[in-house]
Amino acid sequence: MIHLKAANTSHVAAAPWICLSTLIPLVAPIALMVIAAYVQWLTVGLPPVPAVREITAATATEPYGFPIWIGITHYVNLLFMILLARSGLQILMDHPRLYWNVHSTPGTEWVRFTPVQVPLDRLYTAKDDARYLTPGSVCPVEGILWAWPDTGISPAPCSG
Repeated sequence: MIHLKAANTSHVAAAPWICLSTLIPLVAPIALMVIAAYVQWLTVGLPPVPAVREITAATATEPYGFPIWIGITHYVNLLFMILLARSGLQILMDHPRLYWNVHSTPGTEWVRFTPVQVPLDRLYTAKDDARYLTPGSVCPVEGILWAWPDTGISPAPCSG
């Protein structure tokens, strides 16, 4: 970890975690909906909820439960959604600054997921921001290969 002296702090670009011009359009609609819901609750009250007849296996006239193929396809879908989220997290860890503009000048990002500040006194690339997840959290096969290095197989990244 690099510690800067107090005299060199002027050479570091300081930027907020998220720009105010981005935060307001994201938060304002949610805040307005919450306020509208509370106003409705205070003026009209909660809407009535009708009673639901209890359905058991003995009283059901239709087939009861779900077919097995629906459970299997939902499990496979869950597996692929987890893999999609893991790959997105790895991409975000590799490029933790997000820009709306073309030039991607340090300090103009609209959101950043890193505490690292961009130094202005030296060449700074996007790879200086990169952070890495443990191999098993991104790709289980890569984690297994790292766990047993005596296999003779060189672990290749899962991302490509």
